[in-house]
Amino acid sequence: MKGRIKKAAIEIGNDPWHKGTIKVEGYENVRMKRVGKYRLLYAVDKHRKEVLVVKIEIKGETTYRL
Repeated sequence: MKGRIKKAAIEIGNDPWHKGTIKVEGYENVRMKRVGKYRLLYAVDKHRKEVLVVKIEIKGETTYRL
């Protein structure tokens, strides 16, 4: 699973808006990528051209609360 998460993080770094990502409701610059039962939540700063992984967590009731 670590390898799949690492691969997903690299994909996000290369293209934060690719087809396999979803905008998180209630946040302007936060997106999510599914990796099995895990969710990678990340913020995109367009001005600084940065992607910050905010949370990696098994999907649950509090997953999308930052």
